[in-house]
Amino acid sequence: AAAEMVHDAVLRLHEASARLSRRQDPGQIRLGAPGAFAARWLAPRLMAFERAHRELRVILVTDPAPDALHRFQLDLDIRFSAAPPANAQFARLISESLTPTASPSLLERSASEDWRTAVRMLPLIHHERASGEVVGPAWSDWLSARGVSRPDALDGDRYARHDHLLEAAAAGRGLALARRALAETDVEAGRLVFLMGAGVASLGWSYDLIWPEGRGLGGPSRQLRDFLIEEAQPFEAAGV
Repeated sequence: AAAEMVHDAVLRLHEASARLSRRQDPGQIRLGAPGAFAARWLAPRLMAFERAHRELRVILVTDPAPDALHRFQLDLDIRFSAAPPANAQFARLISESLTPTASPSLLERSASEDWRTAVRMLPLIHHERASGEVVGPAWSDWLSARGVSRPDALDGDRYARHDHLLEAAAAGRGLALARRALAETDVEAGRLVFLMGAGVASLGWSYDLIWPEGRGLGGPSRQLRDFLIEEAQPFEAAGV
């Protein structure tokens, strides 16, 4: 009976001991993050962090298992969610927003610089999981909130991953409701255009850095946390 009750605690001690024996480098930081965010926003900033802190090295793990943080496999984890987990400490990185985004060539078809004309005329593409669950506000909700009527708002391609949605938009498949932090690189490269400089729709979700409640952050992890928070400040958008 006792063994059954303490099994999880003993397992965590075993895994923590194995991790400590495996990792001799005190300057190594293991960081988890969603795949699209890691590739599009995080990776280049980690390079800048490591150049500025040559004694530190970040091991990036994309789309880690939900319990990886609590099993001592990660020092920090970045989560994209409506609220951080109840059993974790967190620091807000980005309160994400959505804005209509398209390729420059597709926008030429609308023959107008007015975003209302573009969203009435151009094909729409959607961010949906395989189950049909919409990720973030649906196009129909976004259009309704702005008084734009479109009977075919449910038509168009479906993409389960946001990076695939952005690639499809850049290829001209349609207008996407893009997360601004993830689309910024493509906009700067001229592959995508934001239709609206303001008037973005708040997702109500955010990217947060989390670590388990009761676990202190070592010096390297604190340095990385503070660096990422500073890097994220220009991407904050209120959403209206």
